[in-house]
Amino acid sequence: MAPLASIEFLRQAVQDSLKLGIIPITGLCLDVAHKAGLLAEILQWKNEEVTALVYDDIEFCHKMQIAAGELLVSILRLSAHSEIDLGAAAVAKINLNARKYPAQFCKGLAHKYDYYTAQTGIKKEGQSLGPEDQIFRPPPWDARLTISDLQTSLQAFVLERKWEKYHTPRNLLLALFGEVGELCEIVQATPARDSRSWPQAFKNELGQEIADVFIYLLRFADVCRLDLAKGMEIALASGADKQLASKRHVIADVTAREQALGKSLRRLLPVRPLIAILMSSLSVIYVSVALLRKR
Repeated sequence: MAPLASIEFLRQAVQDSLKLGIIPITGLCLDVAHKAGLLAEILQWKNEEVTALVYDDIEFCHKMQIAAGELLVSILRLSAHSEIDLGAAAVAKINLNARKYPAQFCKGLAHKYDYYTAQTGIKKEGQSLGPEDQIFRPPPWDARLTISDLQTSLQAFVLERKWEKYHTPRNLLLALFGEVGELCEIVQATPARDSRSWPQAFKNELGQEIADVFIYLLRFADVCRLDLAKGMEIALASGADKQLASKRHVIADVTAREQALGKSLRRLLPVRPLIAILMSSLSVIYVSVALLRKR
């Protein structure tokens, strides 16, 4: 999988290997939470110097990359199922955040967006994505937008506001979990199974939360120097191998049962003549008893 693969290319890779229509949105959302948990489990006992560990500990780097790739797979599945253009949603949210947090007012500061309302005019009702952002469309998506493009935009956003000190791996992962929680809160009240019948307000909230989770994953991977596309490729291959191994296990189990049954039948072959004699004797006895009763 190419490092500069587009978001659409990654979506196709996921869709080619997994059936999107089988799992409902609640299941897909829980899968995102599960995969985020696996990533946190790898990181929980490490200190903040994860970027150094990525180079010093190859096994740790490999685990982190695969876990991040698995989370990306889950996010892509959820967004495709919801007909939310993941790349467009991320771009729209980055642009919205730029308006909510003006660089000239928040350099080095960590206030919430409403701290800058006097300068931005953005209040609670105006701090979400809307229909005008045009993030809701069935695949295919824009084939030009790449993970690298989005990470470059996020780097510029952070550097312009001098937020690098806040973007430690642990902080980014904690923030990602906060967004996963908000995503689950929205999805638990899913109005309908069919995305075409969802109210616009629900779709706006859903698109924003999926974008937030994706953005924090992008930033986390960038800070930890993880290749998300490569991690996703390994995760997909591993998943396919597990499915194949599961099928092989079932086939082997059935074959073993058939072989055991065959052995049992073969053991019975020497006694078949005895069984025939016994059955014949039983028939004679039955006839004799019947004749005696008639007398």
